[in-house]
Formats: sequence, structure tokens, C-alpha cells
Amino acid sequence: MAALLKKLLIGTSVAVGMSAVGIAPAFAGSLTGVNVSGQHLTYGFTYQNGKLQTSQVENNAANWEAALEAGAGNIELAGQTVSPNAFGFGTPDGLGGYENQEASTLTGVMGGKKYTFSSLTYDDWYTYDENGNSLADTWFADTWNNAGSGLKAYAAAILKNPTVASLDAGSALFGLQFAGKDVDLFSRVSNANIDYVNDDNGMLNLGLVGHWNHSSGLKFSEVLKVTVGEGDNAVTKFLYKTGQADEQTGYTEASDNVSHSGLYRFSLAIPNDVASVPEPSAMFGLMALGGLFAASKRKNHS
Repeated sequence: MAALLKKLLIGTSVAVGMSAVGIAPAFAGSLTGVNVSGQHLTYGFTYQNGKLQTSQVENNAANWEAALEAGAGNIELAGQTVSPNAFGFGTPDGLGGYENQEASTLTGVMGGKKYTFSSLTYDDWYTYDENGNSLADTWFADTWNNAGSGLKAYAAAILKNPTVASLDAGSALFGLQFAGKDVDLFSRVSNANIDYVNDDNGMLNLGLVGHWNHSSGLKFSEVLKVTVGEGDNAVTKFLYKTGQADEQTGYTEASDNVSHSGLYRFSLAIPNDVASVPEPSAMFGLMALGGLFAASKRKNHS
């Protein structure tokens, strides 16, 4: 329970900042000792038809580290070539819950702290806090209420009901749940493409690549689970942005000429004592930036 109480849910359509938190000593560096486990795709750069594009390369340590340098490629956690959905998200168990959940993770060390970047599973979306809120509720409300996200038009088309767009976020999500369409939506944004990771004077800088313009009209980043530290002293955040990407990358993925065209940037302060001092009170300074995401798992779902 102690670890659960320090999980933070962060979702925003603007830049994420944590300047109120104590900053780590000044240094700059990249993630070292990089390891990726579980299903994933690694992308590097190639020139095709006279233009720069990303394409799949072999999954190995050298390519992982190269891909995490800004502008050098990306790693898609839980990515699979046969489906846009996240591998290991989970499958219905026939009893109202989900089984076969297996997140893909990227781990490494930076500034003496362990970092774990993960794809999301069903339980990540549908674990409820003491107020009855889940990541599904928070992400959907953030995205639904951002007119630039395209989610209202998408839901209206998926449910074949134009009146859905006039509903509040909670009612719209219930409609998708009732129709069994929510899991597909969440699974499609659970396999984030990590473009770069670095530490600049105690600030964790991270980029996720996605679409600048997508045929669906949807505009938001995928969701990445980030854990700093280990055990009861770890802090976990769910990072995403809604709306247009921060900038165009200037390239696309070679197989579809659309993916990897938009870049979402994140920058957040790294707490000083995550790795060394197991003191829960030190973590509560972060709570103003996001709601607590804890409590028991919910096992009923459409």
C-alpha cells in the first residue's frame, strides 16, 4: 500500500512542470545500462526516396542506446507490426476481468537513480483510487474536454451516434464502455514511442513521437508509465499530452509515411531523495501536480 500511495497520475494538455519539488544536483547525462524487456520495436534512421525516414532495426543494446539520443530513432514499447494495439495489454478472462497482462519495460540508470519506462496494461487504466477515479477516467476527461484532441468526433463515429459529442466526459466514456469500445481505444495509446531521454541539470527531459496529422482526426500523445526509484520509495507517473503535437519531426516512418511525424516534449524535475531516502512524507510534495492513483483493482468491465 505504501508504494501505491505514492503513485501519481499526471495528465495535461500543456507542458508538465515540477519546479516546486526539490531538484537533484546539477549534472547532465543520458540513460545508461539500457535494457528493454518484453515485446517492442526499435527504430533507427534511413534515407529512402531521397528523404529521411525511420525504419525498424534489430533489437539490441547498441540500437536501444542510439535510439534514445534526440533525433536518432525511437523505441516503441509493446509495439507490434501486426496490430496498432499494445502487446500484452490483456485479454478478457470471461469473469469480468482481464488476464495475460504483460507490460514491456525499458530500464536504465541516470544520475544514480533507476528509471523504468513501461507500456500500459488493462489494470493500469482500470485501477481505482479511494475516490473511485482511474487513469481511464482522468485521461478520457482531459482528452474529451480538449477541443483540439478530436476525441468527440471519433467517439461519435465509432458509436455511430452524433449526439455522443454533446455528452459530458463521464457519460461518453460510459457509452464507449457499454459498447465495448473503450479497451481498444486505451490499448492503442498504451504503446508509447520513446524518442529521447536525458537529464539536464536535474530535469528529466523526454520525448514521445506520434502523429502530426492522423486520418482519424485524433491528436494526442500515447501514454507512458514512468517510475523513478525502486520498491516503496519509487514514484510513478503517467505522462501524456492532449491536442496537437509540440512540433513536427520532419520525418515519417518508412512503412506508412505517416507515423513518427509529431513530437511531444515533457520536462519534469527529478526528486532528490527517491533513490536513497525511503521517507513517504518527502513524496507528498508532488501531490499538487496530480491525483493519487492507488487503491484496489477493479475487476468488472464491459
